[in-house]
Amino acid sequence: MKVWGIGANWGGKSIVKEFIGNDYAGIGWLEDEAPSLYAMMRDIEKGDIVYLKSFTYKNCTLNIKAIGRVTATAFKDPRYFKGKDKHITIQVEWFDIPSIGLKYDFRENGKIDMRNNVYNNTLYREYCDRIIELIKKNIAGK
Repeated sequence: MKVWGIGANWGGKSIVKEFIGNDYAGIGWLEDEAPSLYAMMRDIEKGDIVYLKSFTYKNCTLNIKAIGRVTATAFKDPRYFKGKDKHITIQVEWFDIPSIGLKYDFRENGKIDMRNNVYNNTLYREYCDRIIELIKKNIAGK
């Protein structure tokens, strides 16, 4: 099981509710605009964990807005954004947890995690053990 972070702010607008309400997640770029991100999406597998996030660089804070488990991948079982047929998504079963407001503060947890700062990116695989443990702790027993 891998853990992935996905941005949930497109052009200054939060799309967290749209993702959760429709059981999916995706990236805000078309494949021809961001081929490397789509290559990364191909690595996401059924059973992986995803979290919707935003990152405040000024405060060194990762804001986790929702956590879910991938139920179908983008390229094996395609699903498209309503009215936006080029934005391929992954299907996600979102956990019913109060993840809104869940934060990881790098100032409190050691700036060493900031050395490979990918948290402003649209999509990334999570490698920080502390963040992975925070995610697992919040979905334990779900």
